[in-house]
Amino acid sequence: MTILTTPATLTTRPAQPADEAFLQRLYASTRDDLRVLVALDPASVDALIAMQAQAQAAGYRGVYPQAQYLVVERDGAPVGRLVVDEAPGATRLVDISLLPEVRGQGLGATLLRRLQAAAALRNVPLALSVLRTNPRARQLYLACGFAVVAEDAVRTEMVWQS
Repeated sequence: MTILTTPATLTTRPAQPADEAFLQRLYASTRDDLRVLVALDPASVDALIAMQAQAQAAGYRGVYPQAQYLVVERDGAPVGRLVVDEAPGATRLVDISLLPEVRGQGLGATLLRRLQAAAALRNVPLALSVLRTNPRARQLYLACGFAVVAEDAVRTEMVWQS
């Protein structure tokens, strides 16, 4: 997916075993819900978050065995990750995560535009699912031209057509 490697300040590369500590920290930064809702000591919460990260990874591997796991870097420093599955007939953004300190700076929109360009080159739609508890992400997807195609109590399924 070479479309995801420009400009030089925002790049992606395949995740490596050496990225594990960063990816754990990134996942933990997305789980404030567990830190707030669970009345456990910090070590127990950290252990729960680590288990949730493992469960998520296993789930993604089971449902999307061919997915690409990419580390997003800005100026050479890791700031996020993408999980992208290029199945026949569609590209799916399985997951996009950015560190809290870089959210709201346009990086997510830039990555989405690049994924849209890659999907357009393949002449396939770009699909994703967003938690209903994440209205900020949903607004971003709508602003980038995604349309809601299905909803349930937990998730909203969205698709962008080239």
